[in-house]
Amino acid sequence: ENLLMLSNLVRRTGLAQLSPQEVDIAMMKYTRRERRKHGEDLFVISRDQFGKFIREIIPREASKQFDRTESENFSNYFTNFFTCFDYNWSDLKKDEVNAKELMVGFSFLCAGNKSAKLAAAFDILDVANNGYLTQKGLMQYLRSYLTMLAGISLLSSTKNITTQIRKRLLSPRRHDAFLAVQNGAHWTLGHFLRAFEAEMQQEGMKRNNAVTFEDFAKWYTEGGYVVAPWLELLDLNKFLSLIGESSRPSPRHAYDKTIADILFTFPLANNQSLVVLREDAKYVCSVVTELGLLSLTSEEIWETLCSDVAASMKKRSNTQKSISMEVDQDTFVECMLRVMKRKARAPKEKSSEGTFSPKEVFKNFFLSFDIEQSNRVALNQLMCGLTLLCGGKKSSKLVFAFGLFDGHDTKEVKNGRKKPSMGREDFVNFFRSFLIVMFSCCNQSLDLSGDAVSQYIADTAHSITKDVMAFQWRTKKLDRVKFENFSEWYNEGGFETAPWLELLDLNKWVLIDRKEQSDSSAKQSNSPTLAATVTEASAQSPYQGFRDLISTPKVGGETSDVGGRNC
Repeated sequence: ENLLMLSNLVRRTGLAQLSPQEVDIAMMKYTRRERRKHGEDLFVISRDQFGKFIREIIPREASKQFDRTESENFSNYFTNFFTCFDYNWSDLKKDEVNAKELMVGFSFLCAGNKSAKLAAAFDILDVANNGYLTQKGLMQYLRSYLTMLAGISLLSSTKNITTQIRKRLLSPRRHDAFLAVQNGAHWTLGHFLRAFEAEMQQEGMKRNNAVTFEDFAKWYTEGGYVVAPWLELLDLNKFLSLIGESSRPSPRHAYDKTIADILFTFPLANNQSLVVLREDAKYVCSVVTELGLLSLTSEEIWETLCSDVAASMKKRSNTQKSISMEVDQDTFVECMLRVMKRKARAPKEKSSEGTFSPKEVFKNFFLSFDIEQSNRVALNQLMCGLTLLCGGKKSSKLVFAFGLFDGHDTKEVKNGRKKPSMGREDFVNFFRSFLIVMFSCCNQSLDLSGDAVSQYIADTAHSITKDVMAFQWRTKKLDRVKFENFSEWYNEGGFETAPWLELLDLNKWVLIDRKEQSDSSAKQSNSPTLAATVTEASAQSPYQGFRDLISTPKVGGETSDVGGRNC
């Protein structure tokens, strides 16, 4: 019940769309600053001022939509949160709390993933902008999170119970509960300090009671997550996934779309989303069908394209053959048209529907990658993106695309003589190439500026790369990642971080209507086709093959309670 109440609170008040930094700025306007011993500054907020702060951050338009029960419940929730921090951890008066500690706990209700919130809270407590926290500051850091978790655990939909909880929070009996919070913070801090001091000794370094966020993040990544797994709940999407929900807001441009219009909504960095509409899938289906791409694997296209481009570029600029060689638009388009003619069939000047020409498709494809407008794009990045539109399974496409960024000859990789590996920059380009094509295929990009789309793609590519490299360092202590390591990352949680990689399987979205039609025809004739067999394997799911792949909400608040992996 408390999670349901939390979900309702962050959604209805709009807190799930505010960053911790935005909320901190608002809260500071209602605090007073006190100078303490040793020159320390303490920001204090009273219960009355906290009430004014709450009224400011909740938009009037939102509060007008609350019914009487919601207004009473939300008011009681915020009152109880404040009371949880109104404990004798400092020499403040009754009904006064440390505003910075309260803000750290309050970040549970805000937008952002776990990493962003941890970093923001660290900065919030670093009042002097030293770039580090002392042991005392780290204790405040951990205790603030646990205090807020205690407050969240007390949420109830019943007014009488909420009132009773508030009374208990003010009674002497609350000491036992807050002693548990204090002990939990001490225990976690002890584990961190032992590991931190051991590392400092090993490196022959000494810190005078100064811990940076990088120090804490490294500890957490390399095993601290076992000591303090509750920090994972800072990501509201993970927290609310315990009840099959997500706090991720619907993209603004998709509000006017009906549920039937939308196939999937995928999470991106910085609380953004990639929205795939049914009409997007139909458009891509028409493109890949007209171009004959479905009948070709990535390897078949690459084998001809790479040699053809190399020959053309050598004639023009004496460029040597390389998977990362740069190509200009005219050369790429000419070569792709020749590849289509040789491998599939001669492309028509116009599609059967008269909506596009193959030449224009490949021109626009190139321009999507030419971010700097230099008319030069690395061929391996273009091919990686093109992989999305080819035939073949997701796993095969990933293996192939992975090899494009290693520098090894793809035949040697395929024959097993060399195992490709990638570094940080390789992964950024790898993820970025897929995302460029995905956005290019979706109407969503028409509602955004070019700069906004580029920012979404760049932020997401870097965020996921950081996650992959952290996993590799934590598990292997290596800064190069082989495909089996990448697969391990994906299976152990990466499928939640980058669920849009499932779009590499065109049967999951582009050909979904075709499969539905095949399924219907097969049932009528009692002669099951391959497509019908695939569809029937997930007959209980209205989302076809996606039930075992992702866990992400659809616009309108509905969710698909699914999860899956298998890279």
